[in-house]
Amino acid sequence: MLEQKLNETRTRKAMEISEMDGRLHDEYEQQMQKNLQELRDSYEKQMAENKDQFTQMYEDKLRNLQEKFDFERQNSAGKMQEFRELETKVTGLISRNKELESTNTSLQKRMAELTQAMDDKLAQFRADMARKVNKQHMGLCLPFAQSRSVPGCRGQEQGGSNGSNGEGLQRPYGCQGCLGH
Repeated sequence: MLEQKLNETRTRKAMEISEMDGRLHDEYEQQMQKNLQELRDSYEKQMAENKDQFTQMYEDKLRNLQEKFDFERQNSAGKMQEFRELETKVTGLISRNKELESTNTSLQKRMAELTQAMDDKLAQFRADMARKVNKQHMGLCLPFAQSRSVPGCRGQEQGGSNGSNGEGLQRPYGCQGCLGH
């Protein structure tokens, strides 16, 4: 009987322990679930705050980069326009330079032609003047030489050599330098 009481007590105590264990286990499980939910809520709240902060920070950075990009694009468009304008100016200047070089070449050729024509006319003028001077010289020299009998002055009829009077003009044919002319 003592054994039976002991067995009953053991069984009752085991049942009480089992009930208590089940109850404590349920309470512990509920407490753990409650704590776990609070921890989850806290972490989710922290994650949401961090996400908002990071989102805001990266949106600010993205906005700043977009503004810089827009500014650079506008600046670049302005620079491209300026580059196109300068390129057009350079092309125009190169074209104008070629025109001026062509004009310069034409003018130099024309100047050379005019210089040659002037030289030819000057040579013709000098030749005409020399003929006139020779003619006048002969007209003066022959009568004077015949009337005065100047030695060394011979007319055309007498022959002789052509010479220069030192002034670049030809002496008349046959004049040997009478009276310094």
